[in-house]
Amino acid sequence: MATPLPALCDPIVAPVDAEWYHGLTGYAFEPEVAGFARLEIQDLGKAQLDISSTYSDEATQTEATVYLFHAGLADASVWHDRILATMASGKLGTLGTAAANTTIFTPPSGQPDAGIRTVAPLSGESARSTGVAIYPFADWLLAVRMTSHSLQAADLDTRLSAFVTAFSAPHAPIGAAKAYAIKACDNALPQKTAKIYKPTMMDALLGATIGAAPKDETYDSGALPAKDADWCRDPASTADYGVYRSKGTRKHYIVAVSDAGMTASVGEETLSGLVNESSAPSYQMIVRTVDHAYAYPRFTRLPSVKQVMTQIIKGQPISSATRGAAETTINLPSPTSGKDSD
Repeated sequence: MATPLPALCDPIVAPVDAEWYHGLTGYAFEPEVAGFARLEIQDLGKAQLDISSTYSDEATQTEATVYLFHAGLADASVWHDRILATMASGKLGTLGTAAANTTIFTPPSGQPDAGIRTVAPLSGESARSTGVAIYPFADWLLAVRMTSHSLQAADLDTRLSAFVTAFSAPHAPIGAAKAYAIKACDNALPQKTAKIYKPTMMDALLGATIGAAPKDETYDSGALPAKDADWCRDPASTADYGVYRSKGTRKHYIVAVSDAGMTASVGEETLSGLVNESSAPSYQMIVRTVDHAYAYPRFTRLPSVKQVMTQIIKGQPISSATRGAAETTINLPSPTSGKDSD
């Protein structure tokens, strides 16, 4: 069983002329925001952990989509970078990357300089400009994608900024790091294949401890980025996923999959060695989605990005924890899912 893919979207029934309130965060989806009329609201997952809402300004043929989701890693800089990769995919036309304009801003939730916004021109199709603005709200992210068939990029930037400012936001319960545009790393990760330790019940129990959020937390601290994180983008990144290293380290990294919040973190851990009285190196892989945390069998060394993606797509988690639930699932794979190290 691989890491589950997101469920099909489920429309949320709400009168188009009435406010819809998101109880988990306190955000209010107003029927009209900065000249945009709300068209629909959807739950892209379960339990309202991944919400989207579409707004439209017919006069300028401009559409805005709001995404409010509990991220595997609530780092605005990382997901801004992933959304830019999606914008550059060519689905809406050719993105004018050289003419893109990026702005760091203080979101209405109150964290200084925690938001990042980018707009760029489009060519080759009917749309003329597109952009994104994103900022964190504790272990959540709010992102707004806006595309126009009539506005130039500079005008779209003004509309996007006004929309984000006007969108009803509660005060953030905790602070957030300043956002920044992520740059390419100076070097590449080693892409050597690692062996996988045969998982034990102790591995599953330890993995469950790492992946689960403490019951008394009002937010999931495991989804918060390290305060001193300073990400660069590794050359192993593709259009489908981004690989990021903090301060250029080659000892651990994260993989941000697509642009919807799934994150795999990989790095050396020492807890299993202490429990098992072993000095052998051990590398843990934890995958977080909007609603789950999954622990995978340990590696003998830092695995290649290809191995991590294979585990996400085809691998078997050894334990999982559901956001907001007290239970942890233990599911040891068969012996063929892991190998004893030599």
